Amino acid sequence: MPRVIDEILAIANAAPKDQEFLPVLFARLHDQSAIPTTVILFGAGGLGAELLHTMQNQGISVRFVCDNGLAKAGSSIGGIPVIAGETLKDHWHGEPILIASRKFAADIHRQLSAMGIPEHLILCRPDDPNTNFLYSCAMVGSQTLISGFAKYYQPLSMQDILIRDGDKVEKTYELLSDQKSKDLFVTKLALLASGGNLALLKKFITEFSEPYREFGMFGCDGTTEDRYYFNNDVLRLRDGEIYIDVGAFDGDTILTFVDACRKQGVTYDSIIAFEPDPPCFAALHKVCENIPNTECHAMGLGDEDGTVRFLTSDQEDRFHVGIEHAAGEHEVRIVTLDNFLNEKPATLIKMDPGANIIPKLLKGARKTIARHRPKLALGVYHSLEAIYEIPLLVHSYNPGYDLYLRHGTYHLSDTDLFAIP
Repeated sequence: MPRVIDEILAIANAAPKDQEFLPVLFARLHDQSAIPTTVILFGAGGLGAELLHTMQNQGISVRFVCDNGLAKAGSSIGGIPVIAGETLKDHWHGEPILIASRKFAADIHRQLSAMGIPEHLILCRPDDPNTNFLYSCAMVGSQTLISGFAKYYQPLSMQDILIRDGDKVEKTYELLSDQKSKDLFVTKLALLASGGNLALLKKFITEFSEPYREFGMFGCDGTTEDRYYFNNDVLRLRDGEIYIDVGAFDGDTILTFVDACRKQGVTYDSIIAFEPDPPCFAALHKVCENIPNTECHAMGLGDEDGTVRFLTSDQEDRFHVGIEHAAGEHEVRIVTLDNFLNEKPATLIKMDPGANIIPKLLKGARKTIARHRPKLALGVYHSLEAIYEIPLLVHSYNPGYDLYLRHGTYHLSDTDLFAIP
């Protein structure tokens, strides 16, 4: 078995069992040997929705969700009723209560204590050093990789996949251009091979999350990945950039690119954006109306010209954890980037569309990559194999790149490959 596979599996299998997600989450309970079957969440915002999804993934029922916002009481999230926080004691039957809010965590803790809720039943407290990492593990970006991959690859385990692909893993490790990339590669694969062990998650976030290293845990507001596409230690913008954004979403990365050009004192030549999802394209088009030299295309890219059907973002469940696009009624035109550009140059290409389609997109851009050697920023987290197969693919199209891995968020998604000519 290749040496790097031995190292990855050794790290994964040595991870302490008491540092798995549920044992850490329920460590305060008096009976630590029993995982409760039902909990209550306090906080009906985005974090509450993510914790709800994670609890259900773990086979734990959420009886109801509390919130102090008057407008939320009487509503529901994920089919679970939301009640007013002040009425909690009238409905509580002794279940553990998970605080599902970072902003109001201290206030909620005081509120629960004043109600007489025993301290050992108040979980995800702001004074618990594990809380932020539990939140990180519960975020949909982490659950997609941990529970989503585990379901997708059944009956094989992630360790089985890595052993099967050992030669590819070893080759990619050797291709990476700096030790930071190699260490990130090993740590992330070990974390996934462990099933999401919290101790390995802490190690990954504290050592490799760029926002953590710059701002501390959850110290950076906004979509952190966009910031680190163009503000990192390996990619440098130059005058005359021809920037292609594949999977441009609502224009967030384009705004970051324009801002990075301004801050770095460079001027770009043009921006070409591709976004096939209608709701996202509408937002993208609105953003780009005021950005000079920008063109937006409501189409997708692929390995051949044609059409494809998929569920639009207003139809698909946000917590869907598959690694392939779900089939849907919306039909969109797709083209290869090579055919679209027709031998015209590009200097910077970012690819991060949903699902595991970047290998197809790269195949359709192989002539551009070989001829013009644009800088590449590629999401390598949409499948377990992506982190080692995409670097190999780029290298096969143009072996002159230096290859780096960097991680741009507080959760486990959004690890990117930077290919620098």
